[in-house]
Amino acid sequence: MIDLGFEEIYNYTFTSEGNVKIEKPLASDKAYLRTNLSDGMKEKLDLNLKNAPLLGLDEIKIFEFGKVFSSTEEEREILCFGVAGKNKKNVFASVSEAIQKINDDLGVDLKVKENENILEINFDALIEKLPQPESYEDVLKNPNNVESKYKHISPFPFMLRDIAVWVPNTETQESVAGLIKENGGDLLVRTKLFDVYCPEGKDKTSYAFNLVFQSNEKTLTDDEVNKIMDGITMQMQSRGWEVR
Repeated sequence: MIDLGFEEIYNYTFTSEGNVKIEKPLASDKAYLRTNLSDGMKEKLDLNLKNAPLLGLDEIKIFEFGKVFSSTEEEREILCFGVAGKNKKNVFASVSEAIQKINDDLGVDLKVKENENILEINFDALIEKLPQPESYEDVLKNPNNVESKYKHISPFPFMLRDIAVWVPNTETQESVAGLIKENGGDLLVRTKLFDVYCPEGKDKTSYAFNLVFQSNEKTLTDDEVNKIMDGITMQMQSRGWEVR
């Protein structure tokens, strides 16, 4: 799943509803053992989709391995994964790609319905078909050997702005983005190109960017962000660029 761009999540095993009640729950909203992973998956997809611009993502792709419980069956190990995004065709393509990957790796024939973006798979029923490692060293080995880096996420809301500008063809996407970042200050936390338009026979190109502003100390106001945008616009105009 990670190879396909999915991130792993961990949800609570305890919920407010279910078939198996906890004898001494720690809280009233965690008095039962969960019966599925889909409910938690949907909640996390909705939450992360709201923050997609801050993360610079067009699509949210997450998965979870976890146990579910029922009153009639033993606990089961479930694989649940979900995809969310504005483009439904791309979402369906990502789900289909994940299913195909699972089918190829495990030798199964799982199907996905159109417009289905969250799937639960009974992993206990499939686990015997997993390729067995030759040694524990193979299990513990990290083939990528990539060091993870973590960054604090601000608790304060972010603000979005778009800007589009015509520049001479001698300018590049990198030079335009560099000017934006240079004049955006510390409150500009992400710059993402979302459109390029180069008319045939013209000596100029239009670049359009999504800008994300956020503070680690407070909630930003429109006036604060507008002031930064005005500064970026003035710098562009001083170079003879045409802000759209």
